[in-house]
Amino acid sequence: MHAFWSQGFSATSMQDIIDLTGANRATLYSTYGDKRAVFMAALRHYEGLLRVALYEEPLEDTSPLEIIRGFLMAFVDAEGARGCFVTNTALEVAPHDEEVRKVIANIQSSVEKRLAELIDLSKAGGLTPADIDANEEAKVILATVIGLSVLARTRPNRKFLKSIADNAMSRLERS
Repeated sequence: MHAFWSQGFSATSMQDIIDLTGANRATLYSTYGDKRAVFMAALRHYEGLLRVALYEEPLEDTSPLEIIRGFLMAFVDAEGARGCFVTNTALEVAPHDEEVRKVIANIQSSVEKRLAELIDLSKAGGLTPADIDANEEAKVILATVIGLSVLARTRPNRKFLKSIADNAMSRLERS
């Protein structure tokens, strides 16, 4: 996953994968078949990491807004300037591969749905103004995450990226 995430699909060779994983070439080919299948497995693994971040990792006493802020800050504080694996894939591979496009769209829809759930929970808890449309704000947060992941690659300035995340959060916080 890290090789594809850092280098992209096209620039990552099967030899890179073998070198990074220490896997036996024959075993890798017999298990996955080809580089694209390894890539798809890596993409699904990353999707699992997103699910953990949005569903499982937060503690019970963490507010929904803290979960959303933590999600945004993960893109602000990301290692290096790799951006988001899903967004990178959306830009590089999805335009040319219908299956990948559908996987990316499903991941984005899942994140958007969870963000809307968290915003509704925040509204119910009185942390977010009642007149906020959770579905619309979830779209804004998703777009912000996508924007942060692209900007992290070209302008990896924490102060700059954090100001964008803070602005997105200010829309959700009761003043």
